[in-house]
Amino acid sequence: MTDWSQQESFTQEEWERQADHFRDYNLYQSWAYLQVRAERQGHSLRRICLLYKNEPCLMAQIRIIRIPLISMKIGYVQWGPIMRKTDRLDTVPIESLERFRSALVPDTVQVLRIVPNLYTNEVPPSWDEDVKQAGWTPVSFVRPYHTFLFPLDLSEEAMYKKLHRKWRATLKKAQQEGLTVSESNDMKYLHVLDNLYRYSQKKKQFRGLDLEEYIRTQEQLLTDQKMNAVIISEKGEPLSVDVNSYLGDTCLGLFQSTSQRGLEINASYLVWWETFLAARRAGMKRYDMGGVDPAKNASVYQFKKRIGGDEVFQVGCLEAYANPLAARIWKVLSRIHEWRKASQ
Repeated sequence: MTDWSQQESFTQEEWERQADHFRDYNLYQSWAYLQVRAERQGHSLRRICLLYKNEPCLMAQIRIIRIPLISMKIGYVQWGPIMRKTDRLDTVPIESLERFRSALVPDTVQVLRIVPNLYTNEVPPSWDEDVKQAGWTPVSFVRPYHTFLFPLDLSEEAMYKKLHRKWRATLKKAQQEGLTVSESNDMKYLHVLDNLYRYSQKKKQFRGLDLEEYIRTQEQLLTDQKMNAVIISEKGEPLSVDVNSYLGDTCLGLFQSTSQRGLEINASYLVWWETFLAARRAGMKRYDMGGVDPAKNASVYQFKKRIGGDEVFQVGCLEAYANPLAARIWKVLSRIHEWRKASQ
């Protein structure tokens, strides 16, 4: 009798309860987010939990995308599968990756792309060779997620000392402005952020994330999973809002935007610091500052670097193929897609 089993039928509560056991759990593998994303884009969803000796060791929600002209189905796992239950990956998660691939390829999809929420300093040196042995191909032309992780499992004094001295000086000026700090998961603050965010998009000429998608997600998240907003206000007027997700062991920074008045009195520095403190109180071990690109946006990169976190990269994108023909077709299509994204 095998020690392995597989579950594919869940309620939302069951999914979230089991996913809470994983450190790499995140908003992009939550039931609510994937449900909203799939519905808006017309994709189907499949949910899988692999168990070893009746204990969950891998969970994934797969968006299945149909390409009718060439009769192909592509499976995509955003920031998953989740599988980090210990500080280092052992042979069980690697074997589970092989079993996960076999469960979907080739019967359900012809191509399966995964992007694990794991960083290069969290996997063993044999990671690349291990995943290849498990039937996965690293995708070198897709750039891995690049960010800064700020440690929250320190004393407040130690956290403060990690900030660059010039960053601390500007924060101190903001703290002397007599601004009000508050927190809320009320939907109204996502709409307040919407106005500030659109202002920032217009001023800084960036596309950013689809706020409507996150507003709908907030409506469907379970009560204890709601995204949290930290708000800096002056005389009742919000100047800076930072929205974050508390899942797994990492606070994920999603949106941060500041009005013109807020920029003038450094409210953005204060909202960052208060966000760190709020996430620490919520039990998060680290804060993900959001993606950076030193080539395309050097100013944001330098700003985040001065905050004092650890610069890290995710392990990158992996793919599995039903056969060599499917691999060749998909590589051409995905390279075209990446080229279009880079040119926008």
